[in-house]
Amino acid sequence: MMFQSLDLKTKKLLLLFLSLLCWRVLFAPGTCSAFGMPEPEYTITETELSTLENNLAQLRSINERLQMELQAQKRELHVLKQESGTLLNQLQLLKQRSETQQNLLINANKSLAEYATEAKRERLRIKAQRNTWEAVAACAIIALAVK
Repeated sequence: MMFQSLDLKTKKLLLLFLSLLCWRVLFAPGTCSAFGMPEPEYTITETELSTLENNLAQLRSINERLQMELQAQKRELHVLKQESGTLLNQLQLLKQRSETQQNLLINANKSLAEYATEAKRERLRIKAQRNTWEAVAACAIIALAVK
């Protein structure tokens, strides 16, 4: 949560303030008068009042700082969501390109296999022609030698 980044002193001040607030709500003079009891009067010294005012000022400043941090984090979250969307689009595009390249490689491999088969057939045809011409030439030489 957002309170995890607070230091221990600030957390203690927040806890003290919340405790005082709960104490005030639960045991407020208004609740006593609801039961027919007279409202007690409380006095507070100037030092105590000053301490409470200082605590309230600190809590206000902490709250303002946390609100500013929250706004900054919201802006950062928005930017990160945009970047994430962009990256997802790029990833999808790269996947499509990869599939296209893979299909091209498969087609190239098929073409190379067909070419290799055709080249082997051509070599065998040329070899057969050469052998035939060699046999014809040998027969011609033998026929000339016999005459």
